Amino acid sequence: MTDDRTLLRRMRRGSENAATQLWGRHAPGLLLYARSMLSSGPIEAEDALQQAFCRVFELPPRRVREVHDVRAWLASVVRSIALNAMRGESRESARRRGQSPSDSAAEATCAADPELFHAVQQLAPLHRETIVLRHLSGLTFDQMAIAIGENRSTIASRYRASIYQLRRHLSVELESADPEDDQERTTSTPVSLGEPRHV
Repeated sequence: MTDDRTLLRRMRRGSENAATQLWGRHAPGLLLYARSMLSSGPIEAEDALQQAFCRVFELPPRRVREVHDVRAWLASVVRSIALNAMRGESRESARRRGQSPSDSAAEATCAADPELFHAVQQLAPLHRETIVLRHLSGLTFDQMAIAIGENRSTIASRYRASIYQLRRHLSVELESADPEDDQERTTSTPVSLGEPRHV
């Protein structure tokens, strides 16, 4: 299987096949991440994701070669685009929809489990973002650090705090938050928070 960095370089040169492969690998998890940040709905989240992939064509070849973790880089671009979109949303529009930016992701991923839905809603925005990146977008702690722009220890601590808060509301056992367990992972399979026993 062709690695992500090779596909990114080929995509930058105009390969439709490479773009299709990268989209298939990363778009589902990144779309959930975009939805977790945007209250304006799935269409805006899809637009943010498409913009992120289009950014590849704007990169100079040297910058493309400097991208060592494609998934983490794409997540960082999605985050930047979503944050800009959030700044442009009016308060009146948010009130009309009757939901916060975090509600759409919680509704999309946790509606099947009301207890979990409630627990995720109670998390602070940064904690909620950590859960979404880890379990829905499938990023490792190292990738999350790149995407968010913070160091790994901060991410690991925030993740442990997020899991602790979820455990206060849930009776199911969630996965360990030990950062050492994550060091050997190079990829992570997205897990739906709608199935808490697999988290």
